[in-house]
Amino acid sequence: MSKRTLALVILIPVSALVARAQMSAGCISVYNDAWTSDDQSTLYASSDTVDNCIECSHGNFSITITVIGPSGTPAARQTFAGSSGELGVNTSFAGPGTYTVYGVDQFFCSCAGRMVGASGPTASTQVQAPPVCPVGLIPASWVQFPLAANTPNPAGNWPTYWTGMGAVVDMIGIFSGFPPSLDGAKVQEVIIPYFTDCPRLNWNTMCGGNSLFTVGPDPGVAAADPTSYGYYVPPIGDGGFYDWHIMADHSDWLQQPSDPQSCTVQCDQTYYCTPSWNQIGSFMITKTLTHSFVGIPAPNAGPATIVSVTKTSQ
Repeated sequence: MSKRTLALVILIPVSALVARAQMSAGCISVYNDAWTSDDQSTLYASSDTVDNCIECSHGNFSITITVIGPSGTPAARQTFAGSSGELGVNTSFAGPGTYTVYGVDQFFCSCAGRMVGASGPTASTQVQAPPVCPVGLIPASWVQFPLAANTPNPAGNWPTYWTGMGAVVDMIGIFSGFPPSLDGAKVQEVIIPYFTDCPRLNWNTMCGGNSLFTVGPDPGVAAADPTSYGYYVPPIGDGGFYDWHIMADHSDWLQQPSDPQSCTVQCDQTYYCTPSWNQIGSFMITKTLTHSFVGIPAPNAGPATIVSVTKTSQ
């Protein structure tokens, strides 16, 4: 994306002909441009001096363009000398934050002598460094969600649900920089059914998902929150995201006499970083359904379909 800014031009004459300098201010303009490469890894910047003067002629242009990084220090600087024109420079993003581009153009004016036209930082072009896509993903930690009675929030578990649960996985991005540079990246999952020996069950539903994740800190979920199914999900920091692999239903899925005691559903999961759609991870999600009892000992026990989840890299 290109952003073109007409800078607030400040003309400072090296000679004492201040009036002539002000006359020249209306016909000399310094522009800034800044844009990112398609893969969002490089900042391109340029400064362009346009000479529309009629009464005075100008020459011996010397353009200096500077890119200031998030730390406030120059990330790139280059000078071009010529009769007129435009100077371009490019630099790799050194991390997240705002990059500021401004140009200074010195030139000779036939009316006022040596002049300086500047697009100062207050009228500069700014580009926000995009988050970096992970180059891969690894499951860093798991929170298992067994179907059980007497959890901190029974309304989020058995006997509200008679089939469930699964696990929540902290997916950590593999990167070449420091973790915060991944924050804000968008990761799209695509899940398709791979295998099942569970009769009667809609395995498209059991392999449903296709969520869009945002990399970055997650506050987690308290155990008292019904959306956590009665379990505590701790906060996570930079460079990762939570992927929930939970099955929860109010009915007992394997309750029929003809149903197996245990069966398996496998789902093929692929992660892509958007908008480039680079593949950054491929996993096999295996959900094992087992018919058992929850709430032992009696009389609180009841039949239920207990779901456990594993996730392996492919």
